[in-house]
Amino acid sequence: VPDTQESWDAGRATYQKNCAVCHGPRALGDGPAAFTLNPRPVNLVVHTPQHAQGEVFYWISGGIPNTAMPGWSDRLSDTQRWQIVRFLYALAAGRG
Repeated sequence: VPDTQESWDAGRATYQKNCAVCHGPRALGDGPAAFTLNPRPVNLVVHTPQHAQGEVFYWISGGIPNTAMPGWSDRLSDTQRWQIVRFLYALAAGRG
């Protein structure tokens, strides 16, 4: 998936629809469901740039054990998941 405004916008739309309830609209870990989860969702603006893009894609795809983070490979296409990755990196860099 190219690192373009179009990809970021598509990723933002998919993120808002599927991820914001836990991670918050700006990916700060403060979505409406966040406060009911243990452990709480991480601040993706801080957390995402600390990892390779492939790792983030892997976690979105398969979920994270011992957390409420589900795997999305059965609900989102590869392209949609990569667009979310592109959006998160753009957001963390102040471009998203």
